[in-house]
Amino acid sequence: MADVFETIGSHRPYRPSLGMKKAMSELTDNSGRLYDPQVVDACLALVNETGYTLKGKSVEPVAVTTQMQSL
Repeated sequence: MADVFETIGSHRPYRPSLGMKKAMSELTDNSGRLYDPQVVDACLALVNETGYTLKGKSVEPVAVTTQMQSL
């Protein structure tokens, strides 16, 4: 679950950060289904109560499009 949170919220070479809101939404939307609810609650408490942020620039989410090329 922590890896999912970090992956969504962080910049990647192939796309910009999708933002903390998107990362938190993923966790809450799938709590009890994909993620342990107690772990999700602990993560959200850490973010909400301590002002935790991911390292790097905070970037608003943007739409990312890709184009596949055939060889």
